Amino acid sequence: MLALAATAGDRELLAQARLLRAVAQVELGDRSGQADLEAARAAFAGFDPDQYVLRPGVVRSHDPWPLLVTAEAAALAGDGRQCAASYQALRPLAGSHTVLGGFVAYTGAADHYLGVLAAALGRPSEAADHLRAAVELHQRSGATAWAALSGEHLRRLEEPAAQAANVFRSQGGVWTLTFDGVTAHLPDSKGLRDLATLLGAPGEAVHSVRLLGGHPPAVGADPVLDDRARAGYRARLAELDAELDQAGADNDPHRADRAQLEREALLAELSRAVGLGGRPRRLGDDTERARKAVSARIHDAIARIERVDPALGRHLRQTVATGTQCSYTPPEPVHWRL
Repeated sequence: MLALAATAGDRELLAQARLLRAVAQVELGDRSGQADLEAARAAFAGFDPDQYVLRPGVVRSHDPWPLLVTAEAAALAGDGRQCAASYQALRPLAGSHTVLGGFVAYTGAADHYLGVLAAALGRPSEAADHLRAAVELHQRSGATAWAALSGEHLRRLEEPAAQAANVFRSQGGVWTLTFDGVTAHLPDSKGLRDLATLLGAPGEAVHSVRLLGGHPPAVGADPVLDDRARAGYRARLAELDAELDQAGADNDPHRADRAQLEREALLAELSRAVGLGGRPRRLGDDTERARKAVSARIHDAIARIERVDPALGRHLRQTVATGTQCSYTPPEPVHWRL
């Protein structure tokens, strides 16, 4: 019996260690990059906050500390289900203080954690109410450091940029996209995953081979476009140039727009067919295959986004470059929650 109890205790300690690791990795990620955020989510993946709840309103422990750590980890690196479960478990403790064990340490007002979770769930008004309550509870008890911490979370929440936080995140196979205060949802696709990678590395060039799977390029044999095809492209470009001139003379902007779009597409295709030093690209080249596949799926994803959120679609079309190297380069920094 004692052995079984020890095993259960060990499992709980291991679970708590995962939570602490997730929190630590998120804190590091704030300073050193996206890789730590991904590691934190991996550490927390599949964790069930309900294991600390005996029944609704009753925490399965003599103190709520494990659930408080769970709440912090869920808010920073968890998914919507984990945040919601943590919030529901802590909700009955609203308006009260929490301590570790027999008052070994003061762990703050429950409303502080509820406010952080509500913010992570995208409920800013509810989050603000909890955080204001937490500030008042901390001030009345003389916990000035906690009051300052809850106040800082409240200030972030009340900033316009925080209220309109941009989100590009997948949960359960569904992507939540929030931009400029508008939220939309799309089913999972490789193009959306590519875009998330680029948004997580603004200003950096990401090789298309890496987005496709990271296989090194290998040179093939046949050119992408043979001499006859290139000659046909150039002949059509000449026709389009003449058509543009005629459309201008006839004052026909719609015809000119159609001709210009086709001309740009042909020029882009010719450019893609030419490698370093003007040499034709090869069909067997892994880089060429990756470039075409990744470019197609990113453009498809942006087109899908445009149908549900035109403003975000325009933003991505203007700031995302595709090709052998892909990148997301906004003119001014844009913060994304990924």
